[in-house]
Amino acid sequence: MSEGKKKILIIDDDRDYMNIWKIVLEKNSFEVVSADSGEEGLAIFEKEKPDLIILDVMMETPDKGFRIGEEIKKKVGLLGTPIILASASTDNADIDIDRAMDWIPAEIYMEKPFTEEALLKNIDSLLSSKK
Repeated sequence: MSEGKKKILIIDDDRDYMNIWKIVLEKNSFEVVSADSGEEGLAIFEKEKPDLIILDVMMETPDKGFRIGEEIKKKVGLLGTPIILASASTDNADIDIDRAMDWIPAEIYMEKPFTEEALLKNIDSLLSSKK
């Protein structure tokens, strides 16, 4: 990894989505690592120590992303890693996203589909405030 290149971890069980965003982020000079399950995401998080995480809400279970986000934020010494929660819809999962954001230490929630511009703007905002 070249000096200054930021690493982003995408945790999402939709491989097509993951691959599209990986291409977009790499095109914009980010290093990208990915996981298609919550447990794999936790393991990669601990090994790779990314600068930012894009985390799907509904994976193996409707609230898996919330649980993984909670676990990531509990990790000692890694509490500064910003998380973008992403989901196509939480309506069908009977999840109150506003209430969940109170206990999930994610900085931003983005509803899929979102644009490249919106994602990059949020990533830039989170990474520049992390310095």
